[in-house]
Amino acid sequence: MGPLEVVLSLLLQAEEVVDVPGEKLKIPLVRVPVEGTSIRPYAIAKYETTWKDFNQFYQEDSLEKRIVDGITRPSTGKSYFGQVQTPDVLLEEKRPAINMTWHIGMAYCDYLTAKTGQKFRLPTDAEWEHAARAGEKGAGPAKLDEAAWHQGNSGERTALPGKSKPNAWGLHDMLGNVWELVLEPAEPGRYLPVYRGGAWNVPAAETSYALRKTLPPSWFDADPNRPRSVWWLTNDFSQGFRVARVGDAEAVKASTAYAPKVEVKIAGNAPRKVVHPKAEGEKKPREDVYRAATVEVRNGGDRAIEELELWVYFLTPKGEPHLLEKEGGNKPNRPNYSWAHLVMAGGAHAATAKALGPGETRTLDVDVPETYDDPAFVNPRALGAQVRWIRF
Repeated sequence: MGPLEVVLSLLLQAEEVVDVPGEKLKIPLVRVPVEGTSIRPYAIAKYETTWKDFNQFYQEDSLEKRIVDGITRPSTGKSYFGQVQTPDVLLEEKRPAINMTWHIGMAYCDYLTAKTGQKFRLPTDAEWEHAARAGEKGAGPAKLDEAAWHQGNSGERTALPGKSKPNAWGLHDMLGNVWELVLEPAEPGRYLPVYRGGAWNVPAAETSYALRKTLPPSWFDADPNRPRSVWWLTNDFSQGFRVARVGDAEAVKASTAYAPKVEVKIAGNAPRKVVHPKAEGEKKPREDVYRAATVEVRNGGDRAIEELELWVYFLTPKGEPHLLEKEGGNKPNRPNYSWAHLVMAGGAHAATAKALGPGETRTLDVDVPETYDDPAFVNPRALGAQVRWIRF
């Protein structure tokens, strides 16, 4: 067997397809080499999530039931895409799903986790760039036009999966096509989602492995709601994601078994207002309001925790989780919860990057979308939290 055949054989061994039970959905994954790095083993989707994949989860025909199988679904905002003049070609089933927020990406990963029994999430910043580079050390691919779908070669539309050449590890469109969400926000606990890699409308000169963008207010400009949607973006038509798998069925069972040993407490909460620069023609600045929850966790077990994911949410008057608005001043299905990653060993932020040892505690302020629901449904000053995932 020659050198080329050896490389092809190794790539094939690194690929697998996850068949999602009960759905017409298959997720091609590539197990990424991590030897010689501080990154834990993971697999990442070979392609960006397409509308066909996403619609299996979204269930557009189920408008009245946004929580299915214990997983929240986005609001029916997709039906308004025509009003914000989303080009029809970008909504074709085989193209990447666009106008995706961090909440959508995370909820989709929860759906895959629930259906497969394996842990899916968005890739961390380091995981994303490691997969994108595939061993390359330069600013970008030597032949960018072959590897990335950018402003200079896109024809003002997204590419179908596999149109661009894969990188050395068999991953397509890590650069260009659509901006890809990563797990960690720009600041720990804050609602400042980060997108990587550029998109079909980004100039070639700006497209690189290091390219990142924090969610800009301009991506909400056409949203008529105040507060604006947490589920959908309305402008630019270039924001998507791909998923990562970080735990098999045994890892999920171990996480579930250990979860009762992690003590979680909401030590306090307060409103947090984010004021954005005025857009052209606006009389006053736009603002978003969150509830900043002070979350305390204690590792009451005997193992060091390297990843800890929580749900943080408002509570009903009876003390139960209140995940989605019921009325909310014409904002039904607006999320009243978020995910928090208080431990992400080797992650992007010093506050959360160290493992949590036995007996150790950690505190973090976490942004949760403010509730506007009727007090009959929600206690607007009470929040709770629960463990969703633990990795050792």
